Formats: sequence, structure tokens, C-alpha cells
Amino acid sequence: KSKIITTNRGGYPHGLIVIIITIISVFQNFTTTVTAVTPFASSQIYEGLENGPTLLNNIRFNDISNHWAREPIQEVAAFSIMKGENNKLFRPNGTLTYAEALTTLVRAIGKEGEAQMLAEQQLPPKIRDFVLLTVVEDWAKGYIQVAMQEGILTQEEENQILNLTPRQLADIEYQVSEQLKDYKGENYTAGELTQIQNQVRDKLLHSSTWNKPVTRQQIAVWVARALEIEPSYGENIVKANNFIDWRQIDTEKLPLIETLLQKGYMQGMSSTTFAPKGT
Repeated sequence: KSKIITTNRGGYPHGLIVIIITIISVFQNFTTTVTAVTPFASSQIYEGLENGPTLLNNIRFNDISNHWAREPIQEVAAFSIMKGENNKLFRPNGTLTYAEALTTLVRAIGKEGEAQMLAEQQLPPKIRDFVLLTVVEDWAKGYIQVAMQEGILTQEEENQILNLTPRQLADIEYQVSEQLKDYKGENYTAGELTQIQNQVRDKLLHSSTWNKPVTRQQIAVWVARALEIEPSYGENIVKANNFIDWRQIDTEKLPLIETLLQKGYMQGMSSTTFAPKGT
């Protein structure tokens, strides 16, 4: 039976990060095979994790001790499905970006290694002894591509995320030219300056697209696809109609969200609102 997380006060989860924690708990039933070992099973011995102490240190977050979702946060962190900002901060009430949401789902379906190796094949050239793109930004490309391959992300959705206005693009180019000034006069070759320019542009584009907050309805649909659940139609659409804002849910997303609601994999922001465009 899937675990559904609720607050100790009987309220509803708030904040997208908590919604992800709620939904990701479902994946333990699909991606993790556990051999039950009882005191009476003399033929099997559990020897623990080779990197157990290091893993334990990585999930000692000091900002979740009084949070109602402390236990599920530690569970998803222990499974390496979600990671904190560092081994001290998780920021449980923060928002998730498009890239973070897809990264979480790719990890949940057991494709993290594949995504990282795919990203390594596309690394930009190294420029002397400094790095412009972080490992998270480099790996994000692999996670996004695997999400596309696995049918979690569609081409139409990617196009929408990457769709910047002419003004936004012009602003990015202005920032590129301004940042490039810091490197001129430092004896970099023309080729190196071009590489720096390209990486600065990639970093700014990533920040303006994949690093934007993802909506509740979008992450719901991505979770549904990752779980490979069937959409609900016609008279089977009943749960979503309980929310006063159900008409704000995108038409093509409603059938999958309905199934998530029916299975208890997702809840509203309250008993009466779903907040599909919320982050």
C-alpha cells in the first residue's frame, strides 16, 4: 500500500517541495526491491550499506527538525531521490524548478546514472583552471534528455519552457556582453573568449528557462507519466470537481491529475482548492 503523507495537525501539505515528497514516496513501491529479513531467517544476513555513515551524514539537515514532513524528507534523501542544498540545508518550504522536478523523477525511476553519463558526453570544453557551469547545470542536460526519452517530458512542454520573448533574449545577450568584459584583457585567446561567451550564455539561458518554478499541475502530470498511470475520462472525473478552481487546470492535464487524486498520490492545497498554477 502506498504511503500518503499528511500533516500531524490534519491539515494539507503546502509548498511544492512538500508535494514532491508526498508523491515520490509512491515510487518506493515501483523502484525499490527490498528483501525482508526477520530474526527467524537464519540464511540471510543484512550487512548494512558500504557508505552508510557518509549517507547518514548527508541527510542530517538542520532545517527540518521541527517540520511535519521530516520523516519523508529523510526517506527520499536516504534513497538519493532528492538532495538538499547541502548536507545541512534542505529548505523544505522552497519551490522546485523545472530542472529539479525532472531530476527528481529521473532519479526515482532509477535512471540517474544514465542521465549523468549522457551529460558527460556533452560537457563544454574546459577553459584553463576555472569552471563557469556547475556540475548541477551540466548534469541537468542529461536528466532532461532522459526525461524526454522516458516519456515524462514532451517536446511541446520543452518548447514552452524554452520559449523566451525577444526582449528576454535581448536582455540575456546584454548580460553576456557585460560579463564577457570581465575576461577581456586577461590574456585569453580568441577561442577561449568564444568558449567563455558560450558558457555564460548557456548559464543565463538555463537560469531563465529550466531554473524557473514548476507549477503544481505540471509536476502532477510528470509524476503521472513516470508512474505510467492511465488517465481518467468521462464519468470517472469526480475528485477534481471537488475543487472550486478545477476549471483552471489545463484541459489535457485534468485526466491524469484526476487519477492521481483518486489513488491518493496527490492532494489539494486545501479541501476546496487545488491551485494548479501554484508553485
